[in-house]
Amino acid sequence: MIETYGVERFKREIIRELGFKKNEEKFFTIYKDYDSDNGYIKEYRKDDEYEIRIAEYKIKDDFSISFETDEKLLRFGIVYSGTTNFEILDSQESSFKPSSFIVLEENIKGVQHWKKGQYFKGVEITVYQKFMDYIVNRIGNPDIEEKFEINHTYKHIPVELVSAINRVIQMDKDNTLNEYNLEAMILNFIGIIKEEGDRYIHKNDSEDKYGEIIVGNRRIKLDRDDYTTICRVKEFLGENFVHPPTIEAIGYKFFISVQKLVYGFKYYFNMTIGDFISLQRMNRAVWMLCNTSKSIDDISESVGYDHTSNFIRRFKKKYNLTPLKYRKREENKNITDMDNI
Repeated sequence: MIETYGVERFKREIIRELGFKKNEEKFFTIYKDYDSDNGYIKEYRKDDEYEIRIAEYKIKDDFSISFETDEKLLRFGIVYSGTTNFEILDSQESSFKPSSFIVLEENIKGVQHWKKGQYFKGVEITVYQKFMDYIVNRIGNPDIEEKFEINHTYKHIPVELVSAINRVIQMDKDNTLNEYNLEAMILNFIGIIKEEGDRYIHKNDSEDKYGEIIVGNRRIKLDRDDYTTICRVKEFLGENFVHPPTIEAIGYKFFISVQKLVYGFKYYFNMTIGDFISLQRMNRAVWMLCNTSKSIDDISESVGYDHTSNFIRRFKKKYNLTPLKYRKREENKNITDMDNI
């Protein structure tokens, strides 16, 4: 096992184990094995202040690297593919699957493991203390330390931050991530974290209050990340119930396992995802029946049903009336109410 101290030494050893060579380009440094199609690591950086790493590579052979650092730094990003296995002193976390993430690190120590054949794809942003001090002195304190529990990896980030990271990826593809745009994007990231962090990060929450689900013989503990993500899924489905993605696609979009999503949703909201979608469709259908003159066929299609017969059957099951009879009943109510005025 390779032993390292400091962030830079740790990164150099990873590059060495991958067999990558360094090549300086106009706006970035790229590391890759030019004799094989084994992927790359592309790095945009300002020394000792911040960096953005965009990577896609495959592991050739098993290796492990121990790490230790007393630096304080903020790391966040998106892992699109690959599972990282590690051991961190005084932490129960042992693996990291595809997810968005954010963590404030300080005095961290542990071991990370890579296995032959593993494939990794993602983007990671690191902001060092020197740049945070610069922000405090020139702009103001973004209160990052007040928002995060040190060395706890939060497996979700604000959707605004995801969008900003995706813009960086596009700028990389367009070769427009020059030194000015780079610093502007880093400041944009910090601004988003300052404004949106409190909605997603709950530093002093008790983990016990998020519950536990039983799946077969297994007990799965839900944490604040799971709860926040499932709430975001509920909000997303409330806006996309007409043509919702599959459960698998939702899990991929929000970086949560299908099992936690399905069982956690029912645990928190006392209904399945399918029931929630159906409820939203029925609520919209009722509004349209009472406030528009659209036909039953048109309403059925508008709320997401491919066949009107399925819509009518669902509606009747919930309201004990067909949609047409429901509309007539409500119209008669309105007439009666007008007569009583």
